[in-house]
Amino acid sequence: MPKKKTKLEMFEYIYSKEIKTGSWITKDEMAENGFFPKNNTNGRDIRFIKRKYDLEIITVGTREARFRIVGTKAMLLRRPISKKIKDFFTNKRCVLTGTRSSIEVDHKNGRYNDKRVLSTKTQTVNDFQPLTKVANNIKREHCRKCAATNKKFDAKELGYLVSTLDGNLVHNNKSSGCEGCFFYDVTGFKEDYNTVLSTCFGTNNPFTEEGFHEYYKKLSKRNSSGP
Repeated sequence: MPKKKTKLEMFEYIYSKEIKTGSWITKDEMAENGFFPKNNTNGRDIRFIKRKYDLEIITVGTREARFRIVGTKAMLLRRPISKKIKDFFTNKRCVLTGTRSSIEVDHKNGRYNDKRVLSTKTQTVNDFQPLTKVANNIKREHCRKCAATNKKFDAKELGYLVSTLDGNLVHNNKSSGCEGCFFYDVTGFKEDYNTVLSTCFGTNNPFTEEGFHEYYKKLSKRNSSGP
């Protein structure tokens, strides 16, 4: 006699496409598929999904109306940071707030899709940045949204004149895809942003986004090729 599927296994079977693509799932749809009583909106408990997956949830009032999956809880177990790197960031200031309280060592790559960075043998200090717990939670939320939409955080929301350094708001799902985003490297973003503005623009050369991105790419190419 075949083994009966658990509730989670049934969910993963029915919504395999939505799990893979990060598409929205509504509780009304789940009710139609027999996961909850159709007419009882208060009894639609998805804790069995939350135990395994990280979710982005849209609420209507106090009710969780729809959600999508942005990762698995198990991913947290595969993000080790070497003691040497942790020690390096001890007493460092948060690159976002400038404070030293509740500092966490943050993976710059919020997708965690670079095998080199996920190994304590090959990761380097430059793969991380110090953030306060609150700042790290804010960044993590933006990374989750990016993972679900492939759209990076828009730095114009913080008053910058460009959305990203390289002009590319779309994440390419590669390990290099986070580069250029404000939250990927807060210190690097600020330094490169100020360098381009002070070097490329002035009274006789008014600012344009196109000109900014063009100069930034030249600057990056120069820096990567070395002296």
